[in-house]
Amino acid sequence: MANYCVKTLAKNCRVSVRTLERHIQSQYGLSPQAWINELWAQRAQQLLSASKSIKGVASKLGYDDNRVHHFTRDFKKCCGITPSQFLTGVA
Repeated sequence: MANYCVKTLAKNCRVSVRTLERHIQSQYGLSPQAWINELWAQRAQQLLSASKSIKGVASKLGYDDNRVHHFTRDFKKCCGITPSQFLTGVA
């Protein structure tokens, strides 16, 4: 996912990656990457529901204009459906 990185999160929190791993595992029962992916998917779904623009949401989540297909791939990996399917309610 664009701009979603465990190392960056640990650095921004001023803790080691290992400390972040222990904390997130104890609080959420997930690895930091799984937790980040879940948050990313929730945010992507919220933005899609509000704007209905896949390209706009991709941009807001840090994807370059010519990389919208990467957003679609990442969304499908996390959510099991494409952004278009999410918008049309197709499961």
